[in-house]
Amino acid sequence: MHHQRTSYRAGFTLIEMLVACVILAIGLIGLSQLYLASMWTYQKSRNLALATEVAQYELEKAQSYGYTGLNGALTDDLYLRTQSGGIYTWLPAGNGVSFPVSQLPGGQGTVVWTHYVASSQTVASLLQVEVTITWGGSVRAQSKMKVDTLIAKR
Repeated sequence: MHHQRTSYRAGFTLIEMLVACVILAIGLIGLSQLYLASMWTYQKSRNLALATEVAQYELEKAQSYGYTGLNGALTDDLYLRTQSGGIYTWLPAGNGVSFPVSQLPGGQGTVVWTHYVASSQTVASLLQVEVTITWGGSVRAQSKMKVDTLIAKR
C-alpha cells in the first residue's frame, strides 16, 4: 500500500510577514495623514468661527453708534471714549481703529468707516463700515477675514 505524506504549514514565512508589515505601514501612514488634515481643518474652522464672532460684535457696535456717531468719530474720539479697557488705537488715516484679538494666535482687528462710494461718486448719506480680522499661526492656519456693512443717515 502506498502512503501519501501530508505536510501542514504552521505559521507564516518571512516574506509573508514582511508584506503584511509593509501593507500595515502604508495604511498607518495614510491614516496619520488623514488625522493631521482633520486637525488642520478643525483649527482653521475654529479660528474662522472666533474671527466671525469678533467681527460680528464690532459690526453691531458700529451699528449702535449709527451714522451720526460714526460720522462724528471721523473727527473726534467718540468711538475710543466709549470703549472699555483702552484696547482701541486710531489708525493713521483717522477713520478707523485697530485692536488686538486675544482669542486668536497673533490676532489683530481693524474697524474702518468711510463714506460709501458708488460709481466714483461719494454717497454722503451712507457710511461703509469694514471689519477685518487677521491671525497667524502655522502657514496652513494663517488667515484673514473681512466683513462690511452700510449704515444710512436717518
